[in-house]
Amino acid sequence: MGKGTWRHKAKNKRRYEPPAQPTSVHDLPDDLLVRVLLGLGSPLHLVRAAATCRRWRRAVADTGFLTQFISLHGAPSVAGHYYVTETLPPNSTDQRRRVPEMTTATFVPVSAAVVDVAHFSLDFFYVPPANDGDRPRNMFQSASRRVRHSRSREIIDSRGSLLLLSNRPCSEGRYWSPDFIVCEPLTRRCQGIARPATLSFHGFLGGFLLDGNGGDHCDGAMSNFRVLSVLYEQDGSSGAPRACVFTPGSDGGWQLCWYPMDDCGGGDDDIELPTIDKIHLAGRAAGMIYWGVETGTVLVLDESTLIFSLLTFPEHMRWPYRATNFRVIGGGDDGVPVRIVRLDGQELEVYGQVSGSAGQWVVEKRVRLRDAAAILPGWRDSFSAQPASIVTAGDTFVVLTRTEKRWLFTVDLETMEAERQHERNRHVGPAYPCTLPWPPVLRAGLHHDDTVGKRRQRRNS
Repeated sequence: MGKGTWRHKAKNKRRYEPPAQPTSVHDLPDDLLVRVLLGLGSPLHLVRAAATCRRWRRAVADTGFLTQFISLHGAPSVAGHYYVTETLPPNSTDQRRRVPEMTTATFVPVSAAVVDVAHFSLDFFYVPPANDGDRPRNMFQSASRRVRHSRSREIIDSRGSLLLLSNRPCSEGRYWSPDFIVCEPLTRRCQGIARPATLSFHGFLGGFLLDGNGGDHCDGAMSNFRVLSVLYEQDGSSGAPRACVFTPGSDGGWQLCWYPMDDCGGGDDDIELPTIDKIHLAGRAAGMIYWGVETGTVLVLDESTLIFSLLTFPEHMRWPYRATNFRVIGGGDDGVPVRIVRLDGQELEVYGQVSGSAGQWVVEKRVRLRDAAAILPGWRDSFSAQPASIVTAGDTFVVLTRTEKRWLFTVDLETMEAERQHERNRHVGPAYPCTLPWPPVLRAGLHHDDTVGKRRQRRNS
């Protein structure tokens, strides 16, 4: 066979070779796929990526991948806020100290286009009875007795993807120590926590969620938390604060600091406070919890050591501290310093500490509410004749209302300008942020209109 014939056949053989198949993202090696997924911006994006196929789901669910992701991007983003509407206005008191039948909590997502409100509903707690003679209750076993979910539960704190709810019978007063419920709305998991029987009739100053005692980020929030209950032990016309902490798990339970303060590592004497109705929660800042006392002092609890102390401000900052005129804000991870918000009639003041000084406080900003709110729609000149009240406050804002009639507005503490457009101006009560769970809950948290969800519905139909 001649050389020309061989070359012709070899050329024809190459000519009829099938073309190369197109490649896609599914042809990426595992290490490159992990690098792509690590570049996603939030846990919500991870959930959507995991819904693409089984291979991506396995990559996202890997413990090593989750550890890398949280180290690169930090804590999960906020999915929305639970806005609590209180039954009583902030300036009123219930003379019988009865708990309202039920408080309303509304979840508002940061983006309705990507976060489905239905996934954050709390309807799995309680089904209303059909009539007065039929009252079904949900029971949760905790410690030595059951915790009953009643109409009087209310959100009192949040941390990450968890909510803390108080759960007290309607027959008990507002000031008595309640049972608790810790829940993760997106996963619909919850744990009832019964108060110790010996503390049933001690006063209640507040309940708070704390981080757990260490543990991997991938352990899940429901196994890595603590509940702090701050109580009031009355002795005649005065009393003393007490702290107890609940830790979940087989070796957990309530740990009480039920001794004089020097036995708990505090000062030489126990702290003496007036009656509980003169003590008001003022805020959390820089790892501390603050209560304003109408006698002109501030009760402080260190969250890390559980040691109480009394803080006395300079003379020009002393007044009867109430929930309607006093807040402590700031001190978060974003570098905002601790500040004091004071409302004196129609004048709003913000105090801050001088850098490098030994406790020297000065007025940083001041505004007359009439000047700030007069440009808002619905404002009337008669409003300036009525004192205002603080509803809630954040690191950069404070929500106020008229005393006699509900009319909410927000003052930005950076610009001291007022507005009424924000969602928080629709609720007489605090707002509790809720983040997406970590590790991410795969195949949950997607919007109903998501394209992947539509493809699954068509495939299963």
